[in-house]
Amino acid sequence: MRQEDQEHDGDIVGLHSPDNGRSCTQHACCGRHVVPGNIVRFKREVMEVVYQVPGDPEPDARIGTMIKAVLVLDGTEHCTIGFLPRHVAARPEEATQLHGKFAQIIELYEETPVGRMRHNKSIWCRGIASYIFLDNVPEME
Repeated sequence: MRQEDQEHDGDIVGLHSPDNGRSCTQHACCGRHVVPGNIVRFKREVMEVVYQVPGDPEPDARIGTMIKAVLVLDGTEHCTIGFLPRHVAARPEEATQLHGKFAQIIELYEETPVGRMRHNKSIWCRGIASYIFLDNVPEME
């Protein structure tokens, strides 16, 4: 079975963008260090998000509800690697259900062959990874 045919629960976008909290003291761009098999936790957060509209020299900043994907290593939350798409976070009921859920990265779209739809989509969205949910992961205090 090709990776393109694998079932997945959703996509994390913006892996190659260092803005909006996607950089830390260890990484200039945290999402560039993600590999298939990594575990993430989704966290709903109201934050100021800077959008750069193509062709517009001035970025636009807005306050909004976002669902960030936080990398989990050795049972500890580390970096924000990306976000779920805005249309997911815009649905309050879905955002509430996703908050605190764990998922595993199964594919990086940039690793698909050049010219394929997923590879092109990854370039357009500044890096995309697909994920599957992990059930029954105990929440640490």
